[in-house]
Amino acid sequence: GSGTYFGWWGSALGCWKLLSRCVAGMAAARIAMPARRRPVIAVALLAAVALSLLVPGEAKMSPQEFNKFQQRFREHAADMDSEHYKLLFDRVNFMIWNSPESVGAPSTEFQNFSYNVVLYHVPPFVVIDDRAANNPGKGMVADPGNANQTRTPDNGGISGFTIDFLGQLSDEMGVTFKYYYPCLAAGWNANQTCDPVAASDAKTALDMLKSVDDTYMNKGSDLCGTQNKCLSAGAHKITEKLLDTNFATQPYLEKGFRMIVMSEEVEPIFMSWAGPFTWQLWIVVVFEVVAVGLAFIYVEGYGTNPAMPTHRGMLLFDAMYWSFTLVLGVADKQATTHAGRTLSMAQLFFTLLLTAVYTGNLNSVLLNVQSSYKIDSFSDFIDRDADKFKLANSICYSTDSTKSYLDLEAGINQAVTFNLVKAATPKDCMLMVYKGEVTATFYDEPIAKWRLANTFDQKGLCGTSGGYCSNLKYTSKRACEKNNEIFTDVQGTLSTSGSVFNPFGYALVFPRSSTFTDFMAFSQAIQFIKEKGGMDKLEDKFITSDRVCSTSSDSLPVLEIMHVQGLLIIVGFVAIVGLVVGLLEHITAFCVAHFSCCKGLDEVTVNLEDENGGGTAEADTAGDGAEKLEDASVLAPPPDIDENADLSLGDAVLELQTRLDRIEDLLQAAVDYASSAVEAGGAKGDDGDGLGWLKGVTKMGSTQ
Repeated sequence: GSGTYFGWWGSALGCWKLLSRCVAGMAAARIAMPARRRPVIAVALLAAVALSLLVPGEAKMSPQEFNKFQQRFREHAADMDSEHYKLLFDRVNFMIWNSPESVGAPSTEFQNFSYNVVLYHVPPFVVIDDRAANNPGKGMVADPGNANQTRTPDNGGISGFTIDFLGQLSDEMGVTFKYYYPCLAAGWNANQTCDPVAASDAKTALDMLKSVDDTYMNKGSDLCGTQNKCLSAGAHKITEKLLDTNFATQPYLEKGFRMIVMSEEVEPIFMSWAGPFTWQLWIVVVFEVVAVGLAFIYVEGYGTNPAMPTHRGMLLFDAMYWSFTLVLGVADKQATTHAGRTLSMAQLFFTLLLTAVYTGNLNSVLLNVQSSYKIDSFSDFIDRDADKFKLANSICYSTDSTKSYLDLEAGINQAVTFNLVKAATPKDCMLMVYKGEVTATFYDEPIAKWRLANTFDQKGLCGTSGGYCSNLKYTSKRACEKNNEIFTDVQGTLSTSGSVFNPFGYALVFPRSSTFTDFMAFSQAIQFIKEKGGMDKLEDKFITSDRVCSTSSDSLPVLEIMHVQGLLIIVGFVAIVGLVVGLLEHITAFCVAHFSCCKGLDEVTVNLEDENGGGTAEADTAGDGAEKLEDASVLAPPPDIDENADLSLGDAVLELQTRLDRIEDLLQAAVDYASSAVEAGGAKGDDGDGLGWLKGVTKMGSTQ
């Protein structure tokens, strides 16, 4: 300051101490310095350190010297603008907000503050009614830019995710908000209309927040005032470029990009009927049926159950058939053992659950139209090994954020060249995908979902009978053709595919100021609302995946033959096999009865039936069935009751029950032998022997 050699050194030491305090202060306040400004600060700090090492410790800077140093710094620090300079040297008013659940008393200093919010139309975050201000409605006055606050959340003139979120902030912090949106003064003065495009642009909203002239109907400097009580809200994504010129709160919602492609219905396959279960579950079902069949062999086979054959091959077949018929609900046999009854009960219970689950899912599976996508995820554009990678695939973009991401990926994957198509808006990109002009597009997931549900689905641009008119103001085919326009049929629906990529956050944006840091307090309140679950409720309300295509009822999916064609083919095949087997049996019987060359077939059939428990047909032709029944000790008639025996009532009943059981067994055996004999006799032409045997059995039964 004094012009002397040591005076300059003293100034450098003072600069070093001042910059040290500033750096510590910035670190404490977490104020980010833009990357392009950091070299200037680094050079100044290094110079100050080098000079301070040569200066005696008692060297100080007087107020006059500091003023001169400050003036020189202003003149020579051309790379720093006034705002960054203020961040270094001006006093910062640091404000914090204590939640009601914080230790100590909650914050009350924000309850008297009112903030002016610059919005922009971006559904579902912000929806501004009549943003052109040329159709105010009955009894309403045009309000360009909402200068007169005729649109409020209470009357529905302003609504959306972000508006409800600001309402939660108002409840927690006690602040109030007034809402404005960009309306160019030139356009309003010329034709009394606000430009809808400007009212829907995030850049325009931020520009209006900083405006100091009459470009907009509402000047930013008037909205912010001397206390800087203003901010911009909508769907501002936190980016490096945004933080370079503004303050941003912590994100109140974290989302990312999502691919938007055309989906087409997949034709039902042969095994569509099996869709309610996975193939693993079908294997379990088959294994269970086989296991129960083997268990039936163990507990009911080998002579335990008279209805089961003794031939091993036929026993296995019969047991499996029994188990399978239980699954179908029609039992082939009745169990005779307690173990067999238990198995049957377990199998019937399994059948009950299996039927309930299968029938409950079958209708929904068959009617749920499966879809295929041309692109499954963004990796299909950059991964040459992906199944759906094609050099001809094209992608549409419309905003700086999507273009920046594509540039980043192009730099990383230099071996891949993107086929890019530029459109004016995300909606235009989606329409190009629907028309088949490009393969896919991508955009913010919440906005993409809202646009698909509220624009394309509601206007019939979806489904198997969808399409578009050459004049997009006509949504139906009838109205389009009635007005001599061309309607193009399109089969398919715009859908989101893959998972969210390139995650980012949405924040409230404050103008960069050297003295006001209200955004920090708002960040604290945002974190408190997120921890309470307030954002989850808003997501459920505004960001939904439910979609209903406004097509006619006759285009809705219905159950057709193609959905069950596989099941019909399998059932038909089994039925044909059964008919063939039955036909072979009739042919064999006819051949045996009329041709002597077929007698060998009769021997095989009779022996097989004999092994299966069908009786001794050959022996019965001799007419000795009655004697065999008499010789069998099991079927022997019970002894006569001694009339003089002194029997109690219980013993008499027991004796009577025993006799009845013996008679029942005898009659059953007689019927079985008679049937076998008649069949065998009829096949051999020995009807006389068979009838004689039957008469003998009948006579024996009558005697007993």
